Amino acid sequence: MQSSFFVRTLTEYSDFQTFECRVPSVNAFVHNGLTEALIENQCDTYGVYDGDKLAAFFALKKDERFVDAKGEKSALEIAFLAVDKEYELQGLGRSIIQEIAKMATSGETIYKYLTVEALVITHPKKERYEAVSFYKKCMFLQAELYDPAKDTLSMYLQLV
Repeated sequence: MQSSFFVRTLTEYSDFQTFECRVPSVNAFVHNGLTEALIENQCDTYGVYDGDKLAAFFALKKDERFVDAKGEKSALEIAFLAVDKEYELQGLGRSIIQEIAKMATSGETIYKYLTVEALVITHPKKERYEAVSFYKKCMFLQAELYDPAKDTLSMYLQLV
């Protein structure tokens, strides 16, 4: 993690109210539905702070759906990852992926893979955004063929 930032577990979600990324639909979800989704999906949620400011956050959960070629289930899913627009394009996202990889390979449970449902929004008259290129830069691979009917693409990263 970059030296001026620190990570802490989030138990109160009030910091989300001031969080703004560059994707309007993600902001709407963060401000109106994220807290319930985190609780419902039993995610462990972490804030990345620059002093008192929430610069980014991520949420993790065990991915029971991902089965590798040997039939093993050992994946940690990045359920949510967002960087505040003030901190975008500064390498913070990549640093967070590295931190998540460390967490996945050094805890009580050692995970072999990270998975993510990378967001793809391609509505031409509304907003256009896709996280797939970011995850590809972080060495994630596609776990499925792209389906234009979905707004996500399943991806994975082998850790060990």
